[in-house]
Amino acid sequence: MTTLRHGISRLWMSAAMVTAAAVGITAVAAGAGATGVRAAAPVSITPTSTANGYTFLDQMMDKYATGSTTRLVQSFIADSAMGSFTDSVTYDDALVVDALLARGSADDVARAEVIGNALLYVQANDAAKDGRIRAAYAPKPLTSPSKVDATDDTSDVGNMAWVGQALVQLYARTGVKSYLTGATSVAAWIQKNAYATNGPGGYTGGYDSSGKLTWKSTEHNIDIFAFFTMLATETGDGTWSTDAGHAQSFVTVMWDSADKKFWVGTNPDGTSLNKGFLPEDVNTWSYLAFKDSAHAASIDWDVANLAVTDGAFTGVSFAACDRSKVWFEGTAHLADALAVRNGGGDAAKAQGYLNSIQLAQTTAVHNNGLGIVAASHDKLSDCDSDYYYAALHTGATSWYLLAGTAADPFLLLPGGSTGGGTPTTYEAESTANTLSGTASVIACAACSGGERVGHLGKQSGGTGTLTFTGVTAAGGAGAYPVTVAFTDGSASRQAAISVNGGAPQTVTFGTTGAFTTPGNQTVTLQLAAGTNTISFSNGDAAAPDIDAITVPAAHS
Repeated sequence: MTTLRHGISRLWMSAAMVTAAAVGITAVAAGAGATGVRAAAPVSITPTSTANGYTFLDQMMDKYATGSTTRLVQSFIADSAMGSFTDSVTYDDALVVDALLARGSADDVARAEVIGNALLYVQANDAAKDGRIRAAYAPKPLTSPSKVDATDDTSDVGNMAWVGQALVQLYARTGVKSYLTGATSVAAWIQKNAYATNGPGGYTGGYDSSGKLTWKSTEHNIDIFAFFTMLATETGDGTWSTDAGHAQSFVTVMWDSADKKFWVGTNPDGTSLNKGFLPEDVNTWSYLAFKDSAHAASIDWDVANLAVTDGAFTGVSFAACDRSKVWFEGTAHLADALAVRNGGGDAAKAQGYLNSIQLAQTTAVHNNGLGIVAASHDKLSDCDSDYYYAALHTGATSWYLLAGTAADPFLLLPGGSTGGGTPTTYEAESTANTLSGTASVIACAACSGGERVGHLGKQSGGTGTLTFTGVTAAGGAGAYPVTVAFTDGSASRQAAISVNGGAPQTVTFGTTGAFTTPGNQTVTLQLAAGTNTISFSNGDAAAPDIDAITVPAAHS
């Protein structure tokens, strides 16, 4: 089982020697800044099926640790045919973040932040220290840098673009700047290491242990377009829109006007077309990313040429080389694209695919009634010497949950800062705050503002308390998901958090691995209209150090 997106071969694309300036730039301008879900078709999955899918994601996330402990999520529950695969594939981690933000409860956002913090942690502790993210990691709790274990050290631009998208989504939802900083570092790595000018331009595949991957992937360039477009929206830096256009131009050249589909990419020369591999996702993801009516027929190519019936299940395969089994993740891609396009008959087709996946949730081989298996039976070929198995999969489950509400992960999801006002960050060390008892300001290079407040809670010399003052509830009185940036080098600490001098709530903070390494935790606080005070202390034990708090513009 490969830990790359869907197998190495899907990275190819190109030919036709059309210059970037000649193709597709207007769609970039139209797409830049687009936000939200276009839930055009009336598709649905049952509330029970939805709840069970999210329960599966939560269980996979809590397999090795719970609460705010920084950690990634194991991608599969491997069956006997698949073997002992326990990796956390970073593409799957990004999808889990998207699915959690799409539903968007306070607990969902808090869980998404834990995963986002883990992605920032592996980025910060990578041996190369250059902003990259690897293809897969061990899903062990990240309690110290020594726990970062890249089980697949490929620096794959498709996976990295998905991680970048997820980090931008988190920033848009929470306003926590570290997510935007991490995303920008990922984008800078891609721009520096994969930008290409030969042939149709675009971006190459990244690096693996043998060196630079010189083929170019249609799928990867779609991913990069969406990532860079989101980044341009949230940073206000138009350079990322220009770079998104470079990726889009490559994808446009990959269009096969005769068969109304996209080619997978190029061969390793970066110029000649790879015509030997015809996957599903380039045809659905291109529509979700670009909404280009000129190429919308690519969705229909998948419907007609990748159709599979395997017993009670209908859907599509991974690629044209093997149509013996249903690939449920890809079937969810197709359902989502049909729902978003919402042309004649699209809603019925999308609902039919969703009904088949919902049936698989409770009747497919190796089902547990909660998650979605990757394939209807073992050994669905990826057309590149690897296989998909009837193994429960976070990626397939996440795509099913997204498609069930026609949520488009290639756009900023609803609820982000671009649509709901700008969150406000309050630094702990600000002179406007009140520090009492043992509380003191400590230098912290990795913290926002370069400082944190420590010695909080019960200490040998007394009790330390930090009180933020002038905290504004911009949306009026209500329950606000407040993001607390903190550091904790111990196993775990608790803080008693009080609003406006009221009864405190005790919150358990997981370790960040070191007092110099910040992490984030979301806490729902009831704020009054106007300005508020928020205090952190603990009369019974030491509390975590506090870096900052971020308050959204609107309450839940």
